[in-house]
Amino acid sequence: MDVAILDGFKVEIFFLSGRQDLYNAALSIKNKLSDYGLKNVRLRQSSANTFIFDLVGCHWPNIRYDPGEESAASKLKSIVEKIVPNQTWYLHALNQDYSDRTYNYISIFLEDEYTFSAIYSKYGIYNMDRIKFKCNNNRR
Repeated sequence: MDVAILDGFKVEIFFLSGRQDLYNAALSIKNKLSDYGLKNVRLRQSSANTFIFDLVGCHWPNIRYDPGEESAASKLKSIVEKIVPNQTWYLHALNQDYSDRTYNYISIFLEDEYTFSAIYSKYGIYNMDRIKFKCNNNRR
């Protein structure tokens, strides 16, 4: 598979710390991406305190990218779908006016219903409903 469109991209795989199953999945994805020739891949464990800001409650797992990098994100999605075929993967474009835009950077978020539930129980219904509302408005 030609992955030239991803040359120069940094890929980070985020998952909730303390979840050995997500760590194992992230490590497997990282290793298999390396087999495809993608070497700049890093794992990022996140605590619930930081993960709440990154959680997109209505679509998981997802691949996030900046505007203008959809082709690279789509290519990464097609690779990840081959690596983890039993999952439905979603693309999520970050907001156009996102202040911390990063070029040549794509993130993979290994979220699932248990991630959402763990953060929901910590932060309550108001914050989680707000996150779901935001996600529904930004759905692609």
